[in-house]
Amino acid sequence: MFHAEPSTPIDPNYDLLARMLADAGDDPVLTLAIVVSKMLEHGRTTPEALARLGISEDELLAVLEALEESDTPEEFNAALDLQAALQHYNAILVEIANERGVPAVGGTYLKLRSAIAAFAERNDVLDLRIAYRLMLAECPDQLPGTTPTSKD
Repeated sequence: MFHAEPSTPIDPNYDLLARMLADAGDDPVLTLAIVVSKMLEHGRTTPEALARLGISEDELLAVLEALEESDTPEEFNAALDLQAALQHYNAILVEIANERGVPAVGGTYLKLRSAIAAFAERNDVLDLRIAYRLMLAECPDQLPGTTPTSKD
């Protein structure tokens, strides 16, 4: 886990929050992650309380995992960027599954994900929505689920 050493000793009468914010530099996300991590560690908050702020348990676990596995702020931010990209990727696949009437769990969903990902890779298509639209035009029989109705 990334640990920043204070640049000067902390006076007990000093405003610790002001100090922490000053030491945060240009990375307030890292600072917030450390604060949340320490609050959880010391029982000062719970995942349920953070959910009330709109932070899901999955998001919280991803941040804590990134924090634990990172040795530098750069590694931490790279891990968060990767998590965000994976969440975006999954959200697109869920949208496509919904469009096809496929529940976003189970074997049919996994087949749909695999078919789109394989097509995208074979054809060097980075955007999953474009890969899906191309599959609809070129090989719709390879897509599990019902054919979506057109939106007129």
